[in-house]
Amino acid sequence: GKPVINAWCNMPGAFLAEAVASMGWDAVTIDTQHGLIGYAEMVAMLQAMAAAPVTPIVRVPWNAPGEIMKALDAGAYGIICPMINNRAEAEAFVGACRYPPGGYRSFGPVRAAMYAGAGYYPEANDELLTFAMIETADGLANVDEIVATPGLDGIYIGPSDLSLSHGGLPNQDSQEPSLLAAFDGCPLSVTATNLVFNDGNPAADLMLIGEAPGAEEDRIGKPFIGPAGKLLDRMLASIAIDRTKCLITNIVFWRPPGNRTPTDAEIQVCLPFLQRQIALVRPRHLVLIGGPSFKALTGNPAGITRTRGKWLHLKVPGLDSPIPTLPTLHPAYLLRTPAAKRDAWADWLALRRSMDRS
Repeated sequence: GKPVINAWCNMPGAFLAEAVASMGWDAVTIDTQHGLIGYAEMVAMLQAMAAAPVTPIVRVPWNAPGEIMKALDAGAYGIICPMINNRAEAEAFVGACRYPPGGYRSFGPVRAAMYAGAGYYPEANDELLTFAMIETADGLANVDEIVATPGLDGIYIGPSDLSLSHGGLPNQDSQEPSLLAAFDGCPLSVTATNLVFNDGNPAADLMLIGEAPGAEEDRIGKPFIGPAGKLLDRMLASIAIDRTKCLITNIVFWRPPGNRTPTDAEIQVCLPFLQRQIALVRPRHLVLIGGPSFKALTGNPAGITRTRGKWLHLKVPGLDSPIPTLPTLHPAYLLRTPAAKRDAWADWLALRRSMDRS
């Protein structure tokens, strides 16, 4: 019931495996798919790891029963299988890892029985771990049926191939909107017309984070392009900033029905994507536009009229240092309350001064 950390070896060498296994990881994976590791080298690495209290895992080259069974017979206590696209492939993979009647694994644990002792055979079906890799558009579409496969212990996400299968680049971290559009974990995506991810320059030093798309944003697929967006553009222009010098996004990426405020549950679903986006952009300044944005990212329930204009340093997962962050009033609020524009103007001037000093 506790988190575990798995190290990864993609270079051959028994001493390398022994050294990695001695570092205190919970498990160590030998990568025979993309690693430069053959069968004999894999066996030697498994032998070298035996002296350390780690779970030895092998990523096999493919969902091929012979490859899977040989890795298990050599002493792997877990298998990571690439390119699982549907329930049938997941069942075939799990079956290759289990002795009858739970599967169709052939008996012959040449090294595994020596490594684990007399209890290997009666305990193997319950002890050996199986992980399916989800790394294609088909696999993502069928993920619910895949994870329901009896005997499957977990899944790994293959980000590079998953990005390729959605028309992106083979990146470990991706800001491709097509990948987020494939995510169906937020109920807002069902009622919205378009994903509204971001707009502007991903390499900019300034990032602006609002609340949620409105009707116009939902129709076009870009944030802050309705009346509130036009006012935001004018405020930015007044301090010599345009959309080529900042990146604009929201705390949720789909329009809530009727332009209502997004619920806490909807925000929490989107928050990890937003935090990762911030970490990838690495802005030198953040502006939180409106109360929901301020609350979502700081956890502070105080109202925006009390917190606007007060600098804070926001800690973001994945970044070593906190980011200077300025809360301010939402342009939609300013359209309803023109008298508050004076306060907003003061906030934007403060931002300009801070950016000029940095």
